[in-house]
Amino acid sequence: MLLFVTLLTQRIKAETRLGAVLMLGLLWPQAAIASGLDDTVHANVPAAAPATTVAQPDVSQAVGVASSTAGHLPQKNQAPEAPLAAPLPVAESSTTLAQAEPGEDSGDETTDDETPEEDGTVRDEELGILRLRPQTNTYDRELGIIRIRPNDEVPLEPEPEPTAQKTVFLTARANAFGGSNLFRTPDPIEDRIYQTGVGLYVFPKLSSQTNLVLSAEANLARYDKFSSVDYNELQFQTGVRQRLSERSYGQLTWRHQNLYDVDGDSFFTANYAELLLSRRDILNNRMWLDTYYQARWSDSDPKEFSRFSHIVTGTLNYGWSPQGRVSLLYQLFIDDYTQTSRHDTYHQVLAQVSHDFSDSTRLSFFTGARFGRSSLETVDFEDIIYGGSLNVSIPLF
Repeated sequence: MLLFVTLLTQRIKAETRLGAVLMLGLLWPQAAIASGLDDTVHANVPAAAPATTVAQPDVSQAVGVASSTAGHLPQKNQAPEAPLAAPLPVAESSTTLAQAEPGEDSGDETTDDETPEEDGTVRDEELGILRLRPQTNTYDRELGIIRIRPNDEVPLEPEPEPTAQKTVFLTARANAFGGSNLFRTPDPIEDRIYQTGVGLYVFPKLSSQTNLVLSAEANLARYDKFSSVDYNELQFQTGVRQRLSERSYGQLTWRHQNLYDVDGDSFFTANYAELLLSRRDILNNRMWLDTYYQARWSDSDPKEFSRFSHIVTGTLNYGWSPQGRVSLLYQLFIDDYTQTSRHDTYHQVLAQVSHDFSDSTRLSFFTGARFGRSSLETVDFEDIIYGGSLNVSIPLF
């Protein structure tokens, strides 16, 4: 039994855990995708289209492009309103009769009694004394007489200063995840894992197309049945994100991961070099497709878990309201281990429902399956998975 627990500890904490947290949307490289930088690199994507179903909560519109009130629906294009009819030109004369329409002729000749006096008045036998005033009106056939006021009577409102873009975010999350074969063993073992974590993400701009990526995370993981393999986690990341086009970007990062048991002793460490390519395509006003490719090299202790990995992800999203969406996610993993004779290929298919309670809070539920093969007979990927997550993101400055 002791040997079994020891093997489980190494596998769950170092290898199997990586697959489990991926289903919760906690895989680190995808966490960065969910940050507001994802909207920065997709500048022409409607602001309301969210980032993919990934780790960090939707810290929407952090560095660049969209409003922080982004929901789940791409915004519809709106035709410009028709311009108002142009006013007719003002009469050439500098003065006009107060009772007469501009540009109209009364048909009567002006008499001596109608000669203007020095005080600006004119006498008419029928209408009496008429006072002339300077022309300050213009006439529009639809709107009638339009009074023109001097500019000093209509002070211009000052334009609001642009809102400062947030580049520092504090995040928190709670996740529950279960599986029929959570530990990837030939004899399936069903269990559940509960995770909580906090993170600090910083995305300063290096140029209009480039951002620096800095982050630190601390997580706790507790198993329902096998409490002997509970662990704590610290992760640090630094990298550069470069916009490649209006709908795509690339990211190159270094990441350090350290896992500890509940007594504080480290049992697994790893350094990762990761290349990420991302693209977003808007299909219509309610659907969009996010695709990712990631190449990852890891150097770990124990050495047997060092590997070179390829990960391909596609997420088809449908937003039924500004706050809600459903997503269908597919992932392909190809792992080549560098220190041992082992090769894994496996797939994950997920269906997810998400709802935004506010700009900074998202609740998600998911279910799906994992399947594939390994060159090791002691590894079996067949699994039915399910869970939920609550993500909160607070922009600091």
